Amino acid sequence: MIVSNARTNSMLSIQEAELASVSDPVTTVEQRASIGMEQRANEAESRAMETELINTARAQSQIRDADYGREVSESIRAQILGEASIRVMLIGREQGQRVLDLLA
Repeated sequence: MIVSNARTNSMLSIQEAELASVSDPVTTVEQRASIGMEQRANEAESRAMETELINTARAQSQIRDADYGREVSESIRAQILGEASIRVMLIGREQGQRVLDLLA
């Protein structure tokens, strides 16, 4: 019986070692899966941030374009008003001169 107990203990040690070697790859696979999930989450977050950066740049560009358009239209409006006031003054002088010509 002593021999069989020693042999049984030896067999148990071998089985425990085999189980340990099997559990290590399982743990490794679980760790790799966990790392893979984190990596995918980080990549998704990175893509979301890139998209947000692109959208922000587009919005800023549209704001600058709108500001430039408003400034250009204000400049053209001021130019038109300036030219119109000069023409009104010229017309007023011409009419005043005509009145003086009629009186003379």
